[in-house]
Amino acid sequence: MKGDFAPYLGELLPSIFAMANLKPTMGIAGQEALVDLNDVINELQTETPEGTIESKLNVNTDETEEKDVAIQMLSVFIDEMGAAFAQYVEPCSVIILAHTQYFANDSIRSTCALALPGLIKCAKEVMGVCPQLIAMAKTYYSNLLLAMKEETDCGCLTT
Repeated sequence: MKGDFAPYLGELLPSIFAMANLKPTMGIAGQEALVDLNDVINELQTETPEGTIESKLNVNTDETEEKDVAIQMLSVFIDEMGAAFAQYVEPCSVIILAHTQYFANDSIRSTCALALPGLIKCAKEVMGVCPQLIAMAKTYYSNLLLAMKEETDCGCLTT
């Protein structure tokens, strides 16, 4: 359907954006309060003598799975819709850039890294090469560099 599906995006994307923005929580037996999963992950990370952060965790919960599925859906829409997705590039960029450094799940990080070129392609189909597109590419590039510095999973780095 590709571009013919565009009229339905306005109805679908708000719920997908909401799923992608879920903030998974985690509880510990004996405690009543739930805490943000990222806070727990940050506590479990250790710094190596070389000054890098090390974490071998990959958390899979219903909430992280929902986030992952939502981001994968966004990635498919980006790749399949092309220029028809252009009006959603900005809100989608905010979500995807925020999750390139989501340390709780390596699948989410990989999917986000793979989606960024598609967003540039969508914008390029509409705007052509212009200063805004170049600024967008620079923002994506710098975000990926920061994410790569903190990445602990070789599979994510090769993505």
